[in-house]
Amino acid sequence: MTNTYSSPFISELYFMRQMLRAGLVIVLWLGVGHASANTLPSIANHQSYLISQSEEHHIGQLVAGNLNRAPTSKALAIRLWLTDLVRPLLNHSSLSDKQLQIFLVNNKSINAFAAPGGVIGVHTGLILQTRQVDELVAVLAHEIAHISQRHYAHRLANEKSKAPIYFGAFLASMALATQVDVDLGEAGLHATQAALIRDKMGYSRAHEQEADRVGLALMQAAGFDVNKMLSMLNLLDSPFVEQDPNWAWSRSHPISEERVADLASRIEQLPAHKSSEHYQMDFQLLRLMLATELNDATKQSLSSISQQLDPLDDKYALYQQFATAMVHLQQQHWHAAAQMLAPLAELYPTQAFIWDRWMQALLAQGNNQAVITYAQEYVKLGFHRSLAYYYLARASAAQDDMHSAYRYLDKLMLAQPLWIGGWEMLAQWSGQAADLSTHRVAMAQWHLLRSEFEQAKEQALLGQQLATTSDAQRQQLADILNTAKTLTATAARL
Repeated sequence: MTNTYSSPFISELYFMRQMLRAGLVIVLWLGVGHASANTLPSIANHQSYLISQSEEHHIGQLVAGNLNRAPTSKALAIRLWLTDLVRPLLNHSSLSDKQLQIFLVNNKSINAFAAPGGVIGVHTGLILQTRQVDELVAVLAHEIAHISQRHYAHRLANEKSKAPIYFGAFLASMALATQVDVDLGEAGLHATQAALIRDKMGYSRAHEQEADRVGLALMQAAGFDVNKMLSMLNLLDSPFVEQDPNWAWSRSHPISEERVADLASRIEQLPAHKSSEHYQMDFQLLRLMLATELNDATKQSLSSISQQLDPLDDKYALYQQFATAMVHLQQQHWHAAAQMLAPLAELYPTQAFIWDRWMQALLAQGNNQAVITYAQEYVKLGFHRSLAYYYLARASAAQDDMHSAYRYLDKLMLAQPLWIGGWEMLAQWSGQAADLSTHRVAMAQWHLLRSEFEQAKEQALLGQQLATTSDAQRQQLADILNTAKTLTATAARL
């Protein structure tokens, strides 16, 4: 994908050494997606040659399956927050399908990427390196623009002979990252991407400029600070970025003066918006969570974490207390963490990360009834409903009340059917309870979401043969079989 906000560059020399180690030669897919604003023209031609949006959706499912096998965060709270963050952008886009899957990839490199069919990946490094939520939004708006403008489909129409090879290599690189080692897979992904960028730089710049304009329009319509998109472009072109190895990929995405000037002139004509205080607070809390989870917090001093905080921020005391609680969680000091998080949750009841970590601490110390009480209260209030169902299910299971656990998990999965963590929970619980029909459904769906189609079909067929399988479950299994066959055919064409 030719993305201004994408993929850290790995040197070709390193890439070749790694490929020799694996005995593989990988050529990368130049993955681009799309987004849109109704007032902006599309640069693309060849409309009659475009693949269908249905096929793009199938390709997106393949990419999501690979990401579900990759080292990505399975935390429901993070998934829900990222989805909530992009919702205003999606609502103002021209996408007919406003649903989007967004994954947090556990990697320190500064990276984000879009894939056809509404899939976006964000690296933890990008969140840790940005300081304002609108900077992250600028990247996400740019990626959504690639998706809504159908840049991948246009690339495919322009280079029919090469695009399937690119995409197949993209999937191969992701699979390699999950099966061999992360650096090796990324070497294949990013080094080949850089080669393709050099091969078609003019075409890439055209798409990048369109994505800038469309992303800018989305940010403005959604009420975010559009100046942060310009600051991101300036950052990419700064000496700091050139010297930082994590940003090295930016050197293969040169920022032209024309592009910066075009964006600056457009921003001058737009009314100013301030950052959302709610999103900004959650963003800083997320950064603190990631800072403690990605480092060895049992050895890392609290002062080193606190250095990330701005003492002039009016929420400085909140962030300090939350950071301390995160260290307690990492050290498994559950009671101390719960004591620090409880008053914060009372002060900031709509901040999902505070509430999520509080429930985690209570659950870890075995205070299951308190989790149930608080979660039921939040369901009534309408706060963090999906998270509340998740903790109600887990706390009920911990009390051996599996009837309630299943009931709450069903509610959660109705709201979050593509969250693989829920299907994993259902598979484990139904297996332990010897509920084979439910277990086959959960396992089939779990394998399907990981793009493991043969295993999904095997589990579905086994489930259909069970006398205990209900009519509703048989329909679920039939749908899984059909989807697995369709996606297998799509993967074969690529």
